[in-house]
Amino acid sequence: MEDFTMSKRIAFSSTCVVAALWITCHLHAAQISVPADQPSIQLAIDTAADGDVIIVSPGRYVENINFLGKGITVQSTNPEDKEVVAATIIDGNKAGSCVTIVDGRDCSLRGLTITNGNTEGSGGGVYCYYTSATISSNLVTGNYARTGGGGIAIELRKPAVVEGNTISGNSTFNYGGGVLINSRDCIVKDNTITSNSGPMGGGIFLFEEAQIIGNSICSNVAPEFESPGGWGGGWGGGICADGLLGYMAGNIICSNSAMTGGAFACSGAFRLTVFDNLISGNKGSDRHQGPAIFIPSGEDLAIAGNRIIDNCTPGVHIQDLNGSSSVTANTVVGNRGAGMFVQSDCERNMAVIDNAVAFNSGRGITLKYGGLLANNLIAGNSTDSDGGGVLLDRGAPILLNNTIIGNTAAGSGGGIRVYRSQAVIANTVLQHNTAANGPELHVAGEEPVWYQASLTVKSSNVAGGEAGAVIGDYATFTWGPGNIDADPLFVDPGRWDGDTFIPGDYHLLPGSPCIDGGTNDVDNTGTPEIEVLPATDIAGLPRIIDGNLDGTATVDIGAHEYLPGDVNYDGKVNVIDLLIVRNSLGRDPSSSPEARKADVNADGSVNVEDLLVVRGRLAR
Repeated sequence: MEDFTMSKRIAFSSTCVVAALWITCHLHAAQISVPADQPSIQLAIDTAADGDVIIVSPGRYVENINFLGKGITVQSTNPEDKEVVAATIIDGNKAGSCVTIVDGRDCSLRGLTITNGNTEGSGGGVYCYYTSATISSNLVTGNYARTGGGGIAIELRKPAVVEGNTISGNSTFNYGGGVLINSRDCIVKDNTITSNSGPMGGGIFLFEEAQIIGNSICSNVAPEFESPGGWGGGWGGGICADGLLGYMAGNIICSNSAMTGGAFACSGAFRLTVFDNLISGNKGSDRHQGPAIFIPSGEDLAIAGNRIIDNCTPGVHIQDLNGSSSVTANTVVGNRGAGMFVQSDCERNMAVIDNAVAFNSGRGITLKYGGLLANNLIAGNSTDSDGGGVLLDRGAPILLNNTIIGNTAAGSGGGIRVYRSQAVIANTVLQHNTAANGPELHVAGEEPVWYQASLTVKSSNVAGGEAGAVIGDYATFTWGPGNIDADPLFVDPGRWDGDTFIPGDYHLLPGSPCIDGGTNDVDNTGTPEIEVLPATDIAGLPRIIDGNLDGTATVDIGAHEYLPGDVNYDGKVNVIDLLIVRNSLGRDPSSSPEARKADVNADGSVNVEDLLVVRGRLAR
């Protein structure tokens, strides 16, 4: 009993000590107003203690402040009011970094205009070193740092958060005109980063892992410069990275320019995810026309769900992509010169490009040194050389379930050019492509023997049949089983309007010869390099469906799998499909696209049998 009482006394005493410390700390925390309590921001910092908040009234404060390692907050009177932020100015007078935060603890800089900083080191506007800082809701503009981070520099190990700032008109001689990150686990989120300049990363330069989320990174420049050793710089107009590890998602990266990587350039990407970004209107230099995205090597790299559109240069250029990497579900439209270039690691040959939509670029996709191209829609691309839709250059590439339509080449291979490759194509549509030589397919190799080419095509729908392929020198061709030459019966095949291709709808209509027209047997002894069909189609439907309702489920030819009863092609069979069929009862299927879709069993009329098919498949 005595021991128990003593334990309660000790616990009570400990609680009192903790409570006393908490009360003491929070009683000590204070607000210091500038200029009411102190005439300058620095004097307020000098007198502050950890936990204090320094509130700066509107005005221009010509000084270079240093947090002195204190865990404090320096902010305007209302950090969320842009007019207050614009009127509350720290002017560095070109006498060093405007704000220096070194060896601090949980400090914050909020809602200020930070301008006119100038330093030979890093961080013209804000220099943050070995500090877990939050830098938010500021306007950082008109600063310069020779080493890097014209606007903001974060360095040495501790993570920081850069959020909700406008970072514009800053510059550097080296790394990161807007922002330099040289510390792991930082978060750069919801910032507007615009009109900054730096030869290595006009907007952002990353030396370390970071999360780049939800930013607008636009109109930044990575200029070239001439030095005694030749030309330098010009990498990554929007973002440049050195061996980046991290996550880039939900950003708008637009109208940036650089020699290489108008939007993004990286010296080598490792464990990098680039997801759901809009990458548009970026360009290379007049001399080089480098791609919008340039990654010279990739390991554990995932580029997924991005919209890469209307760039003034090729869209994507990735080299030495290894087997753990993938390029999937990207929309690549209207890029000059080419849509996407992906080069596999020469030894592993395992690059994967799938579920892409490539329209109206130069050449659609180049796959070098092999890999897998599956579930892609490649239409309306045009090149003045070879391979309007796809160029396969060396290696042993595999193409499964692609729709390649309406592409043009001034040279060879309007749909696909196979050059010095040992390629296999299965379950693929090749229609309405044009070229001077080989409208749908062209195969050619060179001496010596390891540059010779071969192509096997099976269970595919190729316009012109075997005659749609032209076989050049040092090449062999196998026209395998299951190939057809027939109208695929797309909902809308698209069309050329002058120099612009108007994309169509490449779902299959009822009765299409592509429905159940492919082969499930892609891992046979004749093609051991193909191991498995894609699990889903380009729209996410299961890849093997009994589309013609004959009791045997066979994969379709092309990027889309046909789901019987899904009259509106939304990926499910429900009461809406029943209503569409009911409203089309008695109509001639040729009278309208809606009636054609409603003839679910493709018997030439819209009748009660079609209603029964849809009703029988409800909620499947």
